[in-house]
Amino acid sequence: MKKGVIALLILIAGALAYFVITAGNQAQPPPPPPTPSPAETKPPAVLNTSTAMPTAAETPAIKSYEINYSHVITVYIGDIALKMSGWTVEGVGEYGNYSFGKLVLNIPPQGPVEITYKAATEGRTVYVVTCASGQCQAGAGPANYTSFLNLKGDSRAEKGSCSHLGLAGRLYEERGRISPETLSQILSDLSVNGTGVFTAVVCEAGGVPLTTSANVYLNVTLYGQVLTIKLIVDSSAVSISAYNSTRYKLLLTEAKAAQRASA
Repeated sequence: MKKGVIALLILIAGALAYFVITAGNQAQPPPPPPTPSPAETKPPAVLNTSTAMPTAAETPAIKSYEINYSHVITVYIGDIALKMSGWTVEGVGEYGNYSFGKLVLNIPPQGPVEITYKAATEGRTVYVVTCASGQCQAGAGPANYTSFLNLKGDSRAEKGSCSHLGLAGRLYEERGRISPETLSQILSDLSVNGTGVFTAVVCEAGGVPLTTSANVYLNVTLYGQVLTIKLIVDSSAVSISAYNSTRYKLLLTEAKAAQRASA
């Protein structure tokens, strides 16, 4: 497999880890947080699912939460098909948003490549550190960045009702295009240009995506090589619990420290 294609796959996986966490959520300007205290950033084996959540005909808006998602992502590049799987945790609350997670991509004959990331918002800025194959990259950007898995489509059609984790919601179909600017942001470390389209079916309750099934098609040019890429994405919330302010403070501290270290 060509080195450029391998790099593209790894960066796609890293970008998915980066962009999977919020669907256009914008942090509210937070009050100055207290000094973070040490906390474990790995998710518990089973997150608390006992938090009282509405189960009425339609779930009211959920303003504060922590959700653990599982993901299965299949990437097709030409006649190459590779599968990624993993988890992410997303928190939205009064101080700011946070997330972290891990995806594993198996690239024969090299074996599994692990992609991890941590991210947290402060005011209108998000700080992110993504690591793949032992190499870490830190970056910062607008806090209302778009989710790669929940891109804001040119059209959004309601398809009926749905429920997940005991929450009643609505099913939506999103269709749209991925601009050269968005693709450049996602794959900022490669000399790549192109465009894409996507279709996503989302079960949303209280304004929160609970399940996502998406097909993404990309036409890109990488170092002069024209590639057609297809991604099939299946994401599902496996638990939902209360916003964890201690976790937010620690992740923000670590993500900002990574920015200083890379400067």
